[in-house]
Amino acid sequence: MYLRKKNEVLSPHEKLICLLIDEIYVNPGLNYKGGKLPGKAENANQQANTIQAFMMTSLFSRYKEIVALVPMKNQTADGLYCQTLQVLQLLNDCKYNVLFLISDNNTISRNMFTQMCQGDLVNCISNPVQPDNKLFF
Repeated sequence: MYLRKKNEVLSPHEKLICLLIDEIYVNPGLNYKGGKLPGKAENANQQANTIQAFMMTSLFSRYKEIVALVPMKNQTADGLYCQTLQVLQLLNDCKYNVLFLISDNNTISRNMFTQMCQGDLVNCISNPVQPDNKLFF
């Protein structure tokens, strides 16, 4: 909801964005807060040891936002691929145009990019959620 409202006040060139993907290592721990257990991994019934972070930044302005912080236990390339597609779909639904994906040279990230390229690592593909546009790595 917040990203949609923010999109309404941005000019068209500010909606051209880059999606940054990174993992943040955290100390495992659970807290009981408001009927929920923050710290539980999304992909396992265990405490998270990393947070998968997705951040967007405009290519032509200083606009930046955290899109998602997902607690994870032992992230895999398949899991990261699915999460990345979900974030791309979310941003598309909010009327942002993702042109670039940027990540570190982590093995999981490299394998996720290879999976997105259907086995042959290239510098751009057809955007999975906007087939008429390219998505650069």
